[in-house]
This record gives sequence, structure tokens and C-alpha cells, in this order.
Amino acid sequence: MADNDCMIRCWLPRSLMVMLCAACPRTGEFDGGVADDAGPSDQGPSAADIGTACTYQEGGGTNPTNDCADELECVIVSGDGAYNPGFLLPIWQDQFTTYDNEAGTSSGSCSLVSSATAPVVCPAGTEELLLVDLSMCVHTCSQPQECGRGDYTCDVRYFSVGDVGAAPICTRKCGLDIPDCVRSGMMVGQDGSLVPALALQDLTGESQCDVDTGICAYVAQHGVAGPGAECTATEQCEPGMMCLQGPLLAALNPGANPNGPGFCALPCAPDDNDPSAPCQGSPAAGAGFVCQSAGSLNLGFDPLIMVDLGTGTLYQGGGFCFHQCELGVDGNCDAVDGTSCGSFDEPTLDAAWNQVAMCLPPAVGR
Repeated sequence: MADNDCMIRCWLPRSLMVMLCAACPRTGEFDGGVADDAGPSDQGPSAADIGTACTYQEGGGTNPTNDCADELECVIVSGDGAYNPGFLLPIWQDQFTTYDNEAGTSSGSCSLVSSATAPVVCPAGTEELLLVDLSMCVHTCSQPQECGRGDYTCDVRYFSVGDVGAAPICTRKCGLDIPDCVRSGMMVGQDGSLVPALALQDLTGESQCDVDTGICAYVAQHGVAGPGAECTATEQCEPGMMCLQGPLLAALNPGANPNGPGFCALPCAPDDNDPSAPCQGSPAAGAGFVCQSAGSLNLGFDPLIMVDLGTGTLYQGGGFCFHQCELGVDGNCDAVDGTSCGSFDEPTLDAAWNQVAMCLPPAVGR
């Protein structure tokens, strides 16, 4: 996954770089997110040191932690794969790294960093962010100006303990709906282990990026574009769907147009024995649809685990619903603009397809 991460990060300007799941739900408990302030340490970094910028020259520059105060580490996921403070799912979990493609640099945020099993003690005025794989200090905020960086804003990017409305923190500005505006966190599974998870609400069309402000906004009204249809923003798709935008698709498939439209993605949980079953319960799909394993469109999280932030229920996904079609029949995908009858591009998406033809956007079909 490291090579794929790097390719995605180099393509996108400011962001890295799905689910009416039909799988049986698993229940869990909320854990993680922005925790209460652990109190000041007797010595060491101050709150003013937390969140300062640290910059790396991609391809072999000096360690970006050199830009940070003593005891701090640069929280950065570099495009060349040289630095990652411990994010298990960097494309989904890292909300701190920004990229300057023209200068060939990436910038992160200085912080105290430790493992989740030995959480950090954050300076007074900062809070702990606890994920499955690491613990770090962040600044909570109420407005972007408090963050003191032009490439950062004040936004909610992680879910907290049992609470849909976690505290906003200083974080990089969003650039795309997916993955930037999908909250991440961790849950306690049935076996008692901690598992990373993504917010079901965000993966089913309730959030999108306001590129003017860099803040993720609630989608109050949806359009009528159906599964596989062209889109440039989630609000254009029917309820329950997200828009996988052109720059993201181009990062995964060099043959795709980064300035072209994306497509509306209706999440599902693939069933190898019955490809049509996972789509039947969705009002946006139903008869004539099949569930296709999403492969690398899951951005390194496969099988993808989601949590309903209202109930705490866990779901497993990893695919999208598409219209089934018959190869060699003229016009059988006319109902879905911008698609043609074919199969998933296996070399591009690195996943087996389910042996049925579907109406697919050009970025993922062949």
C-alpha cells in the first residue's frame, strides 16, 4: 500500500488522495477521538510548540522533525513514503499533511507523538488525539484564525467517544469529498480489540468539501445522479451516495483525466456467491444492479469498516453497486451517462472482479 499511497499523494494538490452495507452489522462501542486534556507536564514543550509547521523536501530532504521543538515529532506522511508517524491507514487518518506540488514539498504538524498503548501527556491548552495506532497532541479551536496557518482550518475530522459531534481541531484544509471529509476514529469490536473505523454517515453522502473554505460541510440537499453517473461533488448524487471525484480517480489510474468528472458511488458489501444480493436493499439501486469489489478505491482499507455514529453499530463494506449490462448490446448503458458496458480494470484496481459486465465510468472500466 505504501507505493499506492505515494502515487495518490503526489497527484492531489491539498488532500490525500463507501455505505448502504448489506453485510450483517456488528456492534461495538465508541473509543478514541479527541480525549479530555491530560493536564500539563512538569517540563517540556508548551502549547505554542504544538501545531507549528514542519516541512520536508520530497525525495530525500532532511528530517522534518528538525523543524520542531525538542521532544516533538513532525506528524507528516510524505509523498515519497519516507515519513509516517504511525498512521495505520494514512490516506484516511492523516488530516495534517499538506502538499506543494510545485515546490516538491510536504508540510506536517509538530506534536508529541507516542503509541496508543502509552498515550502522550499533552501540554496545557492542547488535547490528546487517540487512534488505534498512535497518540498525539492537537489544538481544539472554534474558528480557523486560531490555528495560525494558511494551509490549516478549524474542522471536525475525527469522531470522539460516543459522540457524533467531536470537538473541532486545527487540521489541514480539505480538497476532496473523499477521503478528506470522512471522519475516522476507533471502536472496540466484539472480541474486545480496537479496530479503526470510518463514519458511515460521511461515506453515504452526508459530508462534502467546501473548497472555498477548506471545511467539510453537511450536504442538506442531494441531486438525482444515480450509481455510476458522472459527478463533481457529492451533493449531485442521490441520497446514500458519495462522489469519487476526478483527481482521486486519476491518482489511482494514470490513464484517467484528473480534470474530468468522477462518479456517484453507492456502497455495498460484496458477496462472491450472489453479486446482485448486496444492492437489493437500497432505494437507489435494486433490481438490475450488482455489487463490485472496490479494490484500491477503498484506499488501503479493505475490508472497509464503518460505524453508524448514531447507534454505534459497525458495518463491513468494500464495494459499489453498478448497473448490470450485457456485452455487445448497443445502448444498454445509455441510462447512465458517461458509462459503458465492461468489467473492472483489474491491473489498475488490483482486485478480482465478479465475472459480470457492468455500466462503468471510463476511469475504472475496460
